[in-house]
Amino acid sequence: LFSGIFPLNVIPEEQLLWKKAQSFGAKCYKDFNPQITHVVAARGGTDKVITALHNGGVFIVTPNWLYDSVAHWVRLDERNFRLPLLTSSLSAASSVSLATASTSTFTSATSCGEVFLDIRVS
Repeated sequence: LFSGIFPLNVIPEEQLLWKKAQSFGAKCYKDFNPQITHVVAARGGTDKVITALHNGGVFIVTPNWLYDSVAHWVRLDERNFRLPLLTSSLSAASSVSLATASTSTFTSATSCGEVFLDIRVS
């Protein structure tokens, strides 16, 4: 699932990054659904990122994860490409229950008010 990557006035399926992801075996979707494993996002705070936070079990990564994975012909470790989520994204997703998602962890905040979400599929 892509978020904030393509302009709203284009057809996502016609974009190079969408096609590249599919050529490497990804199933791309326009909207969040239970099959989503990754959200490739340009920024935090989007509806798709917040939905992924609420649902858990989804990697939220920068586009560099996809670019670099394709360049190296291997699925790279998503933890190295975590999306810096603005604090407001976490506030909007405050109903996420970390107690029930034991594999989800928040790492330290930076001086810019960013935090990183590390979601692992177990």
